[in-house]
Amino acid sequence: MFISKVRFLKPAVKKLLDRPENYPASVKNQMWDLFPRDPNADRDFIFRFEEGSNPPIMTVISEREPQINPSLYDVQTKPYDPQIEKGMSLVIKCVANTVEKYKGQPHGVITNMKKQAQREGLSARELPSRDVIAQEAGKNWLEGQGDRVGFDVNSFVALNHGVYKDFGYGTLEWIDFKATITVKDDPKEVKKILMKGLGKRKCFGFGLVLARRA
Repeated sequence: MFISKVRFLKPAVKKLLDRPENYPASVKNQMWDLFPRDPNADRDFIFRFEEGSNPPIMTVISEREPQINPSLYDVQTKPYDPQIEKGMSLVIKCVANTVEKYKGQPHGVITNMKKQAQREGLSARELPSRDVIAQEAGKNWLEGQGDRVGFDVNSFVALNHGVYKDFGYGTLEWIDFKATITVKDDPKEVKKILMKGLGKRKCFGFGLVLARRA
């Protein structure tokens, strides 16, 4: 595995802006420039856009080493093999497509918690803000992931949240969060989320987990 920092040069930025798709679909399609598509192969990389970077910078984790076009991208790559042990505490950062099932259909956790509060009789005036809901719903979502993967959530902060609408692939709700977790079960399962990501819609730049020792 490899981890890379990909800085978009001016021609790559222009190429991104000239694409007919809306963000994040345009970024998804442009990332394939670094990994020539094999029609018989699955996507073997995940990525995240570093918020506020200008020019755009992507962090990429991949099975293949990126193929660099120096006229488009400045790429710094190194091998990636995180060493995870049972009982280890990690600080993680992730922008995740946070969804859960309601009546068999996927719904964003913020929207779902808001609608649940309305079903229980809260008026619009009584509803907590979306920031407050994102904090609670996001923590609940990550705790659910921890139950599945094998880690405890010690702290959780929702840094940002939002929704992408009407870009040709439905509605995507996301939460950008920072958390401290402790590995409680099989370290290999926790390592897997560092290599493969967390949650859904990774093809659109969600789910890449950055981690360091707490």
